[in-house]
Order: sequence, then structure tokens, then C-alpha cells
Amino acid sequence: MEETKQNENKLASPEKQSKPEWQHWLAVGGILCAIGGVSALALTALNLVTGPIIKRNNDQKQLAGYRAIYANCQAVSDPVAIDNNANLAEYYQAYSDEGKTQLIGYIYNSKTIAVKSYGNIHAMVGISSEGDNPVLGKVYLVEDSLSYKNTFETGYVEPYNANPSDETLAAVKCGATYGATALNEIITAARDHFTANFGDSFQEPLADDAKTIWGEDLQQDLVKETYLSDHTYARKAYRFFEDETMIGEWGQLITTKYSQGSDSIRMTIGFKGTETNVVWGKMAITQASVSDADALNAFVETYNAAPGESAFDSATSGSLAILKDMALDAKAAFAAAGGLQSTERNFNQIEKDYAAVSDPVVYSDKTLKNDSYGAKATAYRSWSVYSDAEKTTEKAKIFKMRVQMDVDNPVSSDPHAYVPEHIESDTVYLIALSGEVTAPTVDGMYVLSDSSGRHQVITDYINGFDNSKAEDGVVGTDATYSLKGIWTGLKLAKSLYAGE
Repeated sequence: MEETKQNENKLASPEKQSKPEWQHWLAVGGILCAIGGVSALALTALNLVTGPIIKRNNDQKQLAGYRAIYANCQAVSDPVAIDNNANLAEYYQAYSDEGKTQLIGYIYNSKTIAVKSYGNIHAMVGISSEGDNPVLGKVYLVEDSLSYKNTFETGYVEPYNANPSDETLAAVKCGATYGATALNEIITAARDHFTANFGDSFQEPLADDAKTIWGEDLQQDLVKETYLSDHTYARKAYRFFEDETMIGEWGQLITTKYSQGSDSIRMTIGFKGTETNVVWGKMAITQASVSDADALNAFVETYNAAPGESAFDSATSGSLAILKDMALDAKAAFAAAGGLQSTERNFNQIEKDYAAVSDPVVYSDKTLKNDSYGAKATAYRSWSVYSDAEKTTEKAKIFKMRVQMDVDNPVSSDPHAYVPEHIESDTVYLIALSGEVTAPTVDGMYVLSDSSGRHQVITDYINGFDNSKAEDGVVGTDATYSLKGIWTGLKLAKSLYAGE
């Protein structure tokens, strides 16, 4: 007890109390400053050692990206900044030698693009040239933090890199449409910049050409531009589509160019038909710097009165002979690409042995929603197919349908079913109906396009559809929501067939 009391007295005695508080904090501050100084020196020393290593690693990663785009890339130029562009930050010239004497193409570096709330992408894009035309190259993803990264890369990036082309560029409906669309815009912006600055920046008066050749006003949002290669004169194809699905062409315009010294001719010509049965349309001269320009324009006026290949029989000399070669090269380009990719050419997938097809009935606002599954079905048009050339006996009606879904956190009535966090799909398909209007027979269905993550399941179901199938049967198919949407489209088609 005495020892305890003495200790208590020691703790309480004035001479043993702590120093004033300011002296205490001054001492602590001094210690912290000393630690900070040592740490700063240590970090500086560390940076001196690791800084060059990090830079070298980043340079190697960047070079790996260059070589992913151009396998023979050995060096690149300093970056050139691109101003006032929503997608692009800068570009490099790529060379196949360290001395930078052999230019192989350009590499465009994008900005970091936010894709809604799904994450970011940052890409490098290769663009080279073939004559006047830009040639699409591969892309390299510097960053991909998308929540649906795997679907985006396997569904869009990898197919595009396997065959960089307008077709793979346009195939954004891959189950990761937002990310694919963002990358599509980056690639398109790179090609546009290349064309404007390093290629042939001439722009055809497309609206005027469409009016001259087809007699119709241009709907710019229903046209796709495709650059052509491996042709002497043909430069671009403009594909005109029947509706916003961008499936089903109704016509094509092919632009051509001739240049020799100071002489030049630019001509646009229209085509329809198939690769084996080409239907010639009118043509328009968009530029002519030749001595016999008057004769050229006079010939075009005569040709447009009765378009056809035989009209060129008299074009045997001067600019007329060149114009003939340009037109034939345009025809070859049209045929090589498979002719007009119309909706009607798919009818034989679901209806056999029909002899004639009516003009389409176009629907302006025919939709049906399935709120339980977040699906929206839209009918765009329908055709009657006939068993006789005189169109007196209707065999069936064919409907062009579209079902779209974009659902976050869908709810399933099956507690054991796997339900993804997000369902995104866009399916365009044909439905053939025949028989009684109150109880029609489904002759068949056929997929024109599908962007779902369950593409194969949906395609197999639609293309293999028969009347033994029931709507409840889609449960457990691994594409329940999307196939419920397909049935919503079928219900809409049946109501239109019944005249509702």
C-alpha cells in the first residue's frame, strides 16, 4: 500500500509533469519533418532508378500496340495533335524501318471514350492508303474497362481485326452495341481525318446525284458509304436502305474517277438487281476537266433517256471510251459485292415456288410492347407473294419485323433461373403467314440480323420455327427474354395479317 501511494504521489508531483503542449507538438513536428525529408529523399532516389524503367516499359507497351496494328512497324513519328475532334487525340506516321524512310501507314490514337455507365475504351487505329482510297487497318485497345468486355471484344473487335472492312466495321449489333458503336465512331473518325488530310478529299454532291439518278430526295441517315478497292475507276458505293433497320437495300450508287495528267472525270451511276442480273440506272457527271466535255455531257443525256449497257456501244473514242470503261468497272464492283442486298432476295428462305411479289406495304407506326420482358416489336413492311406471275393467287404474306430489348436488372418469375444484369438485343426477321386470317399458319421465319448475346440460340429457334412450337416452350432455352420478344413480334404480325 505504501509503494502504491508513493507512486501516485510521483505521478502527481509538479516537477514530474509534461512539458507545455506547444513544446510537445513542436517536437512531434520535428520528428515528422525528419521522416518526411528522409522519405522524400528515398522517393527521389527510387524515381531516379525506376523512372527510366517505367518509361521504357510504357514505350514497349506502346510499341507493342503499333506492331499489333502493323506487324512490320519499326518506328513511328512524333505525335501530331488533332484539334476539335470528339474521338481522336493525335496520330503517328508508322514506318517499316528505324530510319523512318518507308511509310507504311498512319496510327490514330483516340481519346478515352466513356460508354454510357458501362466503362471506358481507348483505342489506336491503323489507316493506310490504296491509291486515293483509305484502307482500314486493325485496332488495338489501350483500355477496355467495359462491364461487358468479353462480349465486346469477341463479338466486335476480334471479327473486325480478322478482316478490317466496311462490313465488319458496320456489324455493331453484337450483343455489346454501345461499345461497338463507340469504337465504330473512333475508326470512322480516323478514316475521315485520313481522307480529308492525306487522301482524296473530293466529296460527291450525293443529294444532287440521288435526285438526278433516282428522282428521289436523299435520306442521309439511310445511306451507308463503302470504299471500294481492287478497281481501276470505282471508288465508293453508296447503299440506300428502305428503313432504319439498315437492312434491305433499294438501290446503290457507285462513284468513279478517272485522272490522267490535267484530264479528270468523276461520274456516279446507279444500279439495282443482282450480281447475275444487273439493272442499270442513270448516271451523273460530277466533274469533267476534258477537252470534249460537251460531247461527254451530251452522251450522258442520251444514256439517261434509256439506261443500259448497250447504250455504250457507240462510246468508242475520246472521253466517251473512258466513260464506258468507268461504267463497266462500276458494274463489276456492284456485281463483285453481291449485287443489291434487298429484303426480297431472302423470301425464298421461307416461301418456295412463288412466281411474283407485290410492292411493299409500308407501316409508319405499328408496334407492340411486352412490358413483362422489356421487348418492343415493330413492323416495317409486308409483301404478298403469288403463285402466278399475273398476281391473281396470293400464296402468303411476308412481314419484316424487328424486336429490340435493352433491360437492366430484369426480373425472372423462376427463382432458380440465371438472369443477367443486362439484356440487350436487336433482332430483325421475316415472318411468312398464310391461310385463314383468324388462325394463320406460320410458313416460316428467317433471321436477317441479330445482335443478341444469345445469337445462336435465337437464330436456330427462328430459322427452325414450326407450328408445333408454343410460346411457353421458350422458358429454359437460355434466351427466354429475347424469344418472348420474338413471340411478341409474331403476335403483331398476326394482327396485321388479320387486318387489325
